[in-house]
Amino acid sequence: MAIEQIRTDAQAVLALLRRPETDLATPVPSCPGWTLEELGDHLGRVYAMVAAVIELGASGTSRPAGDQRVQRLPGTPVSQWLSERLEAMLQLFEETPLHHRCWNFVSGPASETAFWWRRQAHETLIHRADAELAVGELSYPAPAVAADGISEFFELGGFELVGWAELALGEAMTVHLHALDAGEGAEWTVDTESRAFAMAHLKADVALRGPAWAIDRWLWRRGSLAGEGASDLSGALEAFGDWRAAERWRPAY
Repeated sequence: MAIEQIRTDAQAVLALLRRPETDLATPVPSCPGWTLEELGDHLGRVYAMVAAVIELGASGTSRPAGDQRVQRLPGTPVSQWLSERLEAMLQLFEETPLHHRCWNFVSGPASETAFWWRRQAHETLIHRADAELAVGELSYPAPAVAADGISEFFELGGFELVGWAELALGEAMTVHLHALDAGEGAEWTVDTESRAFAMAHLKADVALRGPAWAIDRWLWRRGSLAGEGASDLSGALEAFGDWRAAERWRPAY
């Protein structure tokens, strides 16, 4: 599923970059300081880095930042660079077992390749949203995909998944998220102080409910309840409590 998801979303980014009417100097509002060209270059570098990590396997102990494969050569069109890096990474995914050991930035060396399948599915989805928001468009993934993106967001940030009875709710703000379109159990209650979360419906200081994709975008700062245009989530998310404080709390990765 992840390979097909990555390919679909990456091809959507490529199609947008290749449009004759697309100005690659268009700013990307959700990635301040970036243009569409820089967004495509970044995604290509990420794919190149992931491919290098998988090839290094269990011997790799850090991000291979110095590897020449993660740099676009001068004069190479960004769409060509992105397409080549995408296909190289996907080929490695198809050829490499999920239990293959390699480094990642969360759990370190000797982790499983499966981490990168999931990470690149959500990396690509979010950057597809970035590219589309830059031109005033937005696609919608399946609710299950977006819901998994919510869980991954917390796991990437080192939040510990605990049972609801283990959630130590203190004096710091608690946030409850409920994806109404993602089926039973698509709820997350977060203790912002202890950096723990439970997949449970618990009373919290702030609660947001709505489509999984709206919550996923909200967490990744790709939309706001006080946003404008395509970045406005006020019509998609119902908020209870001090949602402005919750927006200020959102971790930035």
